[in-house]
Amino acid sequence: MTSSERLDVGCKVRIVKLKNNPENNGAEGHVVGFDEEKQRYKVELPRSGKPFNLKRDNLEVLPAPAPKADKVGKVSPAAKADRDCKRPRSPSPSSGSNKRLRECESQASGKLDIDNAVVQSSEAKAEVAVQPEVQQDSSAKVSGSEAQTAVAGAVASHECRSNLSQGAKVQVSKALSLILRHKADDFGLAIRPDGFCVLSDVLNLPMLKRLRATRVVVEEITRTNDKKRFEMSVIDGHHMIRAVQGHSLKSVVDEELLQQLHLSDTLPEKCVHGTYFRHWASILSKGLLVGGLGAKGHRNHIHFAPYDVSDKRVISGMRTNCDMAIYIDLRKAMTAGVSFYKAKNEVILTQGEGGALLPKYFLSAVNIKTGEVLFPVSN
Repeated sequence: MTSSERLDVGCKVRIVKLKNNPENNGAEGHVVGFDEEKQRYKVELPRSGKPFNLKRDNLEVLPAPAPKADKVGKVSPAAKADRDCKRPRSPSPSSGSNKRLRECESQASGKLDIDNAVVQSSEAKAEVAVQPEVQQDSSAKVSGSEAQTAVAGAVASHECRSNLSQGAKVQVSKALSLILRHKADDFGLAIRPDGFCVLSDVLNLPMLKRLRATRVVVEEITRTNDKKRFEMSVIDGHHMIRAVQGHSLKSVVDEELLQQLHLSDTLPEKCVHGTYFRHWASILSKGLLVGGLGAKGHRNHIHFAPYDVSDKRVISGMRTNCDMAIYIDLRKAMTAGVSFYKAKNEVILTQGEGGALLPKYFLSAVNIKTGEVLFPVSN
């Protein structure tokens, strides 16, 4: 093909000889149109936000895969979608097809393309959901009220389920923990003394928009999270969410977020802190520190589980790979004036005395793997 011949829509090309944006040289894409006035080809690259306008001299034609060619030798939209997505997809004339294609490419690559993920509005979701019905019978006449009912039904059907992969949900859960425990103030998010934030405000943060988080996704994560990290509620007509413990935010108040324990209460039989043997020498010298070693200010509390390490009821309060358990004399510490609290997921928390819980409140310390008792030290 000579440089004077017109390129067909769907033609696969490589960008060459660019002087203003040489970093795009070598990129491959497809011709999606031609601007007669400017005499420029519109070329779309994978994951590009909009087509590039390029001269014919800046395009090198590449051979199209023979199995995907139609009867006249052009690459059809359906073939293009099949090739890029690696799975069948019916052609769609809507402007959203290219966005869906980029999303498909990102998923096929084995990772979530955060920079190019598309957050669709409810109207867009409804349009996509209703479109097949309209295409089946273009001659059907639908009244305004019937159309609104169909749109509402389509949105409700879409919103009642989550279509994110498990890996994507884990990323949303991590983002929620970061925001609700540590970064709400930095992101300009209004957070109440009890830790609750308006869910719509949280979902409007760019971090969660890029992850395509919705209320349905967050509700599912809250309901199924094995550590019960989050709590949702409706307050004054607003859907709210909070992390139930683990905060470093100073604007969250213990008495508002947590249940304070009193000596008159039925106290947990156990109060166990999970840690690692490599820290034992420092713990024996300084006690348990708020935030742990080298993380001052990272957390507001020292965390404990209310059950023994072997108890299956332990869902939070210690990491599963801890190799050491320190048992606390809870009543003794409380009698001495140390305040303890309990979170919604039963984790026990304290700020200790001046940010530390000293060894004088330890009952024992045990190597979880070997059962060796490290404290108290026998004579």
